[in-house]
Amino acid sequence: MDDRTRHSKAEAVEVTGDPAELARLEAYNVLKQYREIEEMVGYFLEPDRPFKLRPSHILTLHRAALEGISSTAGVWRAGGVAIGGSKHTPPDACGRDAYRGLLC
Repeated sequence: MDDRTRHSKAEAVEVTGDPAELARLEAYNVLKQYREIEEMVGYFLEPDRPFKLRPSHILTLHRAALEGISSTAGVWRAGGVAIGGSKHTPPDACGRDAYRGLLC
């Protein structure tokens, strides 16, 4: 790209490679997720606030689970994903949107 053309480039997020630090972050993030769920449940216990699962709820919990662990914390993945040791293949990014509509 020509340097005179205005453009932006996202910076990579630092993610730890230290197994002990990763374990600490995973444990801490589980507690963050639990607090997020407590807050959500408390909000929707009010009679005038019926619960409906929303994409923002999923992303909030995803962010809490992966913050400091993955650069994709709190965002929908843009591509495919493979699960090692599994015969299941999750839907690609386009197919995922159809499933999300069914869930939320």
